[in-house]
Amino acid sequence: MRIISRGIIVGLGLLGLVPFLVILLPFFGMDRLLSFTMPFLFTCYSATILSFLAGVLWGRVLADDDSLLTFFILIFSNAMALFGWAGLLLYEASRASSLLLLMLGYLFILLAELRYRRRIFHKLDSGYFRLRVLLTGTVLALHVFALFLQ
Repeated sequence: MRIISRGIIVGLGLLGLVPFLVILLPFFGMDRLLSFTMPFLFTCYSATILSFLAGVLWGRVLADDDSLLTFFILIFSNAMALFGWAGLLLYEASRASSLLLLMLGYLFILLAELRYRRRIFHKLDSGYFRLRVLLTGTVLALHVFALFLQ
């Protein structure tokens, strides 16, 4: 990554945590924002970010050659976007199941990125993956926290 790109990536990555934190903090006093409950807002934002990460995978493999791996990663990235959607659909039936499904999606995407980083992320330095592990670990911890707040 170039220096400018690195700063933007780190900045945007860290700023992406802000809504998770802002939505969780009011659990301790304010239970609604506009007409939405805070747990629902957390779940919606989580599904959005999960879909974004799936789209990043999609975009990375489109630049790769046509191979069986490319095909599988395209299918996988779509499945992860559907995990996000399913997380939203499960919300009313089971908030815990919804959050657990979203957590699995984050974990699966991180594992796929780490597994295939030399193939589809070969132009990025290891700093990107340290950031991804930090961000995903934080997001997973916040999901666990949200589970306990229910």
